[in-house]
Amino acid sequence: MEPTVLVTSSLVCVGLGYALLRRAMRFWAVRWALLGASLFALATRDLFRSRERSRPTAAATPRGAANRATDRADDERQRAPMLKRLRRRLGSWLG
Repeated sequence: MEPTVLVTSSLVCVGLGYALLRRAMRFWAVRWALLGASLFALATRDLFRSRERSRPTAAATPRGAANRATDRADDERQRAPMLKRLRRRLGSWLG
């Protein structure tokens, strides 16, 4: 297939898909379904990670109070920007 035809048809498909999605987002049922699907994906994302990329288990980590405190601080620092983005995105979806 020619690259010109492939790029042109891809752009048309993306444009039509975007227009249909914008029109579908007007309905409250679509918004709530998208919200539910997003929350489900966030809740189950660790199930689909490989073992090498997932967090180490409790048995593999050393048992030190200082180590746990630094881990929690790191988690809180990473979680704050994510929560801000999530609140902003949910606010824009729900109006």
